[in-house]
Amino acid sequence: MAWFVVAVIVGSCWLVVVAGGGWLMVVVGGCLLVEVAVSSGSLVVVAFGGGWLVVVVVCGWLEVVTVGSGWSEEVVRGGWLVVVAIGGDWLVVEAVGGYWLVVQVAVGGDWLVILVAVGGDWLVVPVAVGGDWLVLVVAVGGDWFVVLVAVGGDWLVVVVVGGDWLVVVVAVGSDWLVVVVVGGDWMVVVVAVGGDWLVVLVVGGDWLVVVVAVGGDWLLVVAVGGDWLVVVAVGGDWLVVVAVGGDWLVVVVVVAVGGDWLVVEAVGGDWLVEVVVGGDSLVVVAVGGDWLVVVAVGGDWLVVVVAVGGEWFVVVVAYITT
Repeated sequence: MAWFVVAVIVGSCWLVVVAGGGWLMVVVGGCLLVEVAVSSGSLVVVAFGGGWLVVVVVCGWLEVVTVGSGWSEEVVRGGWLVVVAIGGDWLVVEAVGGYWLVVQVAVGGDWLVILVAVGGDWLVVPVAVGGDWLVLVVAVGGDWFVVLVAVGGDWLVVVVVGGDWLVVVVAVGSDWLVVVVVGGDWMVVVVAVGGDWLVVLVVGGDWLVVVVAVGGDWLLVVAVGGDWLVVVAVGGDWLVVVAVGGDWLVVVVVVAVGGDWLVVEAVGGDWLVEVVVGGDSLVVVAVGGDWLVVVAVGGDWLVVVVAVGGEWFVVVVAYITT
């Protein structure tokens, strides 16, 4: 049995039918009632909504077509069927021929439902247009398709699938947005944009980038590529940066720039450098292999541990007055 997709949307009542290769999926919403019969390779779908009736028949035969107080015309030519029904301000057209189906399901007021074409393994379906919203299946060709799910007021939902990649614009409402992009082994997720904050997740192969949040004046970013990692956090007047690459680590912490102190840590292999500035004091610590250097300046005093290597070290302590 040839496969096809039928989408019917009338006001708040809607129906979606997908059939192919002996399987059938029927989705009903609103006030629709649906009867589905499959026998001897033929499929009949009957949908009731308000005062109207829609019947879809496969394999060239028709069982029932009734359209409210309007009128309908039925034409059967060869193995295909055309049904035209006009009731009030809406129109229904069904054309079935061989393995393809064209259905202009309904036009009512300012909304439209149309199944443009099913030919081989591709499909184009503008599903619904109502007021300022739209539902659209742009194309199904092989293993890819594009779906514009809904546009209502200032929000939008979009799904795009191509081979092994996927793009989803989940929602755009006023000033917020959710986006998911998957391609092969990589993924990009813009989780939310609301007001002045943002969340972004990016995964590609063995690397990951996360902008966790931008809210007011703070920011957190995580980036992982191979064996390295970078983390940036900005909140108010402070900043934190962590970078890991191979066996080294760098950490920068500006705890209160509005104040007057700073902390810096750098770790690479077996060495460490730390700088602390608080008020008018400074401390520097450097560790490399088995040696250590410490410099401390506070007020009028200075302490220096010049080196600790093997069993020797030098310490200089100076107290300076003016």
